[in-house]
Amino acid sequence: NALNTVNMLVALGKSTGISPNKILASAESLYTSGLISYPRTETSQYPKNYDIQAVLDELARHPRFGNTAKYILRNFKRPTGGKSVGDHEPICPTKCVTETKNPMEYRIYEYVVQHFLASLMDDIEYRTVTTEIEFGSGMSNDDKVILVHQQNIIDSIGFGPAMPWKLREIEGLGSNSEQQVSVTSPRRDANSSYNKPGLVSFKVNDPVSLHDIKVIDDWTNPPEFLKEHELVHLMDENGIGTDASMAGHIATIIDRKYVVIVDQEFKEIVHRPPGSNRPKQVGRYLVPTPLGISFVEALMKFKPNLVHPNIRAMMEAEVAQVASGALPKDVTLAKNLSWFRNEFVELRQTFASIEEMFQDRDCIYPIRQHLSMLRKRLLGMDGPSAPSSGSKTR
Repeated sequence: NALNTVNMLVALGKSTGISPNKILASAESLYTSGLISYPRTETSQYPKNYDIQAVLDELARHPRFGNTAKYILRNFKRPTGGKSVGDHEPICPTKCVTETKNPMEYRIYEYVVQHFLASLMDDIEYRTVTTEIEFGSGMSNDDKVILVHQQNIIDSIGFGPAMPWKLREIEGLGSNSEQQVSVTSPRRDANSSYNKPGLVSFKVNDPVSLHDIKVIDDWTNPPEFLKEHELVHLMDENGIGTDASMAGHIATIIDRKYVVIVDQEFKEIVHRPPGSNRPKQVGRYLVPTPLGISFVEALMKFKPNLVHPNIRAMMEAEVAQVASGALPKDVTLAKNLSWFRNEFVELRQTFASIEEMFQDRDCIYPIRQHLSMLRKRLLGMDGPSAPSSGSKTR
């Protein structure tokens, strides 16, 4: 599908580790410079009157992406996938450039170009072949050991030349098993050079030699704290916010100290000016603060309706129905205002109880102290989610 705002924020947040607000600000700067189309859109389908081939002609001059653009022009098929919500066209490049004044903006521009090209190419086709290797033939089932070997076979690299990291992701699937990737009958698109060694060929009842046995102690880990791009994805799934407001909502809870952004060592993310000698911090995890946790727990106790995501999703859905003409604006607006007014009046009556709850818990302590406690409690193994103790497995 074509690129919309949510997909852009998720993909670039994952690959660059930059906040959604900064990604959107950089994309808007590219838009005002005439390099990409308007970056706030929910539409992921190219309009019928959108001149895709004119954009490809422009990109054909690019030293890095030009060959792929020319290949698509020679084999052009207009895509029909995606969804149109009637707001703005998808995010597309509008001009061919090889650099911008801001390096981060150019990274975003490059991704917009790559997604645009990939959306006009065929799918990547691959298979995962799983082989079970049984040791202990003739022994009871309880004493047998079965090892699993997986191989990912890429039959067609599809849009891989536009997004080569997707091929690497396929190569890394199933990280707990032995992996190997091969390209067979690649039907090589454009000028891709992706090619991997041949496969290990297994047949049923083939003998396999066991050369080494290792016993590894490990611990079960709780889920990692959410990253910003993961929160954007969950907000989209649950109907919280719009393409224009999601990044702002996340910035708000950070500004109000309900959550803090930390790296993989539980140290708060600090601004690192260009050219700074300060070590680069890895990871961007959203960790709830004592204030944020207490605030949500108080609302869950006294007014849970204000915490559940379905309330905001319901309101967003009604706004969409108003836009489509399915609901009358005045009636819908009056209903929502009345509901929230009543909820606020009832919540205000519990303020004294909420204040007592905060005081009794004695949990509003400095963020630095909070992170220090989390470091001692959770670090020492693999990262932000790694516990100091857990269910031991062998």
